Amino acid sequence: MEYRLCDMTFICHKNETCLSLRNASTYYINLKGMEYGISFVNNNTMKNDEFENEDKIILHSCSKSMYKHNLCETDTCINESNCYSKKCENGTCMANKENPASVCRIDWLEKEEKPGMRCRNANGEKCSESDDCDQINVCDDRYSVCASPLIAEDNGKHKGPDYLFLVGVGITIVVILGIVALITIFVMSCIYIAIDELTSILYNVSDDYRQIEDIAL
Repeated sequence: MEYRLCDMTFICHKNETCLSLRNASTYYINLKGMEYGISFVNNNTMKNDEFENEDKIILHSCSKSMYKHNLCETDTCINESNCYSKKCENGTCMANKENPASVCRIDWLEKEEKPGMRCRNANGEKCSESDDCDQINVCDDRYSVCASPLIAEDNGKHKGPDYLFLVGVGITIVVILGIVALITIFVMSCIYIAIDELTSILYNVSDDYRQIEDIAL
């Protein structure tokens, strides 16, 4: 079977030979609200039908922040050779700032105004904006790392508006209670004034009545 260049995805380290993913559009899956890095084996190993743990390689890497917040995990790595990042911690492949990875795909090159190979940061790598990341991913502002848009939206973009909504509801309730309290105070003040005026009127009426009664006598 022949593969066209546009059908291929490459993952690369600087100054190293890139690895191609011919039949995979990505190197991780979204599983139960987290990114999950899957294992790969090369074509020669697959022909043997059997392979040891040492033969597999996990291309996806988790940033410490994503891993800490249960947003990223990978297939179990036995040693550093299982991880494309060459960094295995607690059975998970972690991003290695000394050896960052990038993903290269066919993309539209704006300056050249034509399609071409473009390389951007892989998941788990540092970023400042989404354009720094592989085209199917975004930059998670919480941790400044490239991440799946599903993970970033579910745990980042939605939380901000929800939080602001709750704050808005709380402020609205406080304002309403304040208005009710002011109205209550105003009404009670009016009632007290009315009672005082009524008492004064009744008292004056009584005095006038007594005065009239005294004159009559």
